[in-house]
Amino acid sequence: MYTKCSHCGEILVDPGTEFSCPKCGNKIQSRAEFFEAVEVVDEAPPSAQFGEPTLYNIFKAISSGGCLLAILSYTLILSICILIYFYAVPAVGVHWAEISAIPFVLLPSPVGLVVLQGYAAAAYWVFIVVLFGGSLAYFVWPERSHLKRTVLDSLPKARAPSRSNGTTFVIVAQLFFAILFFDYIYYFTVETGGASPSSPNFPTELWKNLYDFLNASVWEEIAARILLIGAPLLVILVIKSLAQGTFGERTMDTNKALRRVARLLVGGHGEFTPITVGLIVFSSLMFGFAHAPGWDLWKVLPTAVSGLGFGYVYVKKGVHGAILLHFSFDYLGVAEGLMPNNAATQLALGIILILWVVVGLVYFIYYGAKMVRFFAEPDEGWHRPPEGTGTNRVWDILGWN
Repeated sequence: MYTKCSHCGEILVDPGTEFSCPKCGNKIQSRAEFFEAVEVVDEAPPSAQFGEPTLYNIFKAISSGGCLLAILSYTLILSICILIYFYAVPAVGVHWAEISAIPFVLLPSPVGLVVLQGYAAAAYWVFIVVLFGGSLAYFVWPERSHLKRTVLDSLPKARAPSRSNGTTFVIVAQLFFAILFFDYIYYFTVETGGASPSSPNFPTELWKNLYDFLNASVWEEIAARILLIGAPLLVILVIKSLAQGTFGERTMDTNKALRRVARLLVGGHGEFTPITVGLIVFSSLMFGFAHAPGWDLWKVLPTAVSGLGFGYVYVKKGVHGAILLHFSFDYLGVAEGLMPNNAATQLALGIILILWVVVGLVYFIYYGAKMVRFFAEPDEGWHRPPEGTGTNRVWDILGWN
């Protein structure tokens, strides 16, 4: 029998007694006693998933099913966007002589480092393509076993993966919905108030849009996450090591030191210290204000909120997750523009969009609550309310374990 850690989402062998998760140390209650009363495990009653058929549990079941549908539809749309990426590689490549690339840093307005043209611009495009391709491979391959278990656990039960599932794909999907929800509520409120947010004039040529949006998905994550979160963390580590006199000791094992440097720059170390969270907030603000020149000031807040999501994925799972989350938004418009312009397609897209926004409310509350909880109780002295209380149910809805 297997059970899942409610804290990190790891699938573990259930020994039949209370035990600790070897990955995160969380105390786990055995499920063996529950299933002793069930004749066939694969035919466990609905109460095994959601409890007795009360109004609350019915709502919970519908909510979970809706979240699963949203994730499945997101998987479909993301797959279409990835196919467009493979189309973009040669479609942009044949125009290599027309590409003009300008790598930049955020101060907070984008400041170009160099203008690349000709062969240099073509080499830059290859760099972007390879980096995204590597991010895509790392997005799926290392966690393929966990993803398979997630699918086998969710689909037969018509139940969304746990909010603490822990795989990069699930976290990216959840944050995509949460950010999308905020964007739609924000712009609905702004436009209802009489404001008219502006947007830049995007190129009419398809290949230019394919280039611009893929470049933004990759380079903006380098500029906003690696340079504004990872690099400062590395500098802080070096300064602290020098001040404590442990710099030589830390660098004595060269391989270990290089892995530590790579972990800080590439992300995925999962260390949400006050300094790290402060840098995530700082990079998000810089990311938001960087979009003001091309759009307007109305764009700053939603982009900064998106930056919080990108920064969270960067620290939690790595820059590859942040790139795929960013890519989900940037290529979504491209994918929509390439789909058939008929009533059936527009109706399907409209239904999917409504589903995403509604589900986004659940995940927006969940991740918003996680952030509030961090600032309210940064220590580890937090305890779950007693079972059966109203507060416990609220925390259960929010996904706190």
